[in-house]
Amino acid sequence: MMRKIAGLALALGLLFAPASKAEDLDASTLAGLVRDLRADAYAQREAATARLIEIGVPALPTLSAALEANDVELRFRVRFVVEEILRRLEPPQNRVRLQVRDALERLTGKGSFGTGDPEYMEIVEFGRAAIPPLQELLLEYDADHVNRIYAGAALAQVAAKEDVLTLVAYLSDSNVHVRIHVGSAMNQLTGETYDYDSNGGPDNWSKAKEKYRTWWSDHSEAILREAAAQEAQGTPRSGPSTRTGGG
Repeated sequence: MMRKIAGLALALGLLFAPASKAEDLDASTLAGLVRDLRADAYAQREAATARLIEIGVPALPTLSAALEANDVELRFRVRFVVEEILRRLEPPQNRVRLQVRDALERLTGKGSFGTGDPEYMEIVEFGRAAIPPLQELLLEYDADHVNRIYAGAALAQVAAKEDVLTLVAYLSDSNVHVRIHVGSAMNQLTGETYDYDSNGGPDNWSKAKEKYRTWWSDHSEAILREAAAQEAQGTPRSGPSTRTGGG
């Protein structure tokens, strides 16, 4: 569950925060606020909670990393902050959310799945705006639920290079089909496989995830700069329209 929430938070952080604003934030300040969530003083914990919620979406990538902390109490507090930020999303984002969910339900009701189905294409046509609701759906469904496969496939297809860090969490997803879709997308977005095997097991997944995180660290500045330029020009930033995410 924590891994799934982390993916949602990262998607939102990269999708809705302008690249320039995200880059201007002081990473050490954000990390310090997260550390303050486990402070001994109640007032200090409350102040950090309020400040992180005030910062909102740009703080989500930092919060996401803390969702994997060993400290159970810290994870609990971080999850509260993340959920509160998500609860405050603006209405336009909620409209996309409802439309994506509706399309997925209609797709499920057909009893069959294909990446060319009109309902599936409705989701894909939202591009990167579909990422948060898709990951919200991945939060809701168990490992073997068919909606999890549909949502994972669409997520892999709409993701762009600036979503690499978001996709990393799903390389070890509980559903093998989601892992296949995301693994294929990661290869196409980065040009690297890092010997990732969707059936390789936790050790293989962990090593690949760490290498993809390093790849992101090495390339993120250029990717976000390019994304900001494309956004200024009104250029869509979804992944290749021919990519199905499967393989």
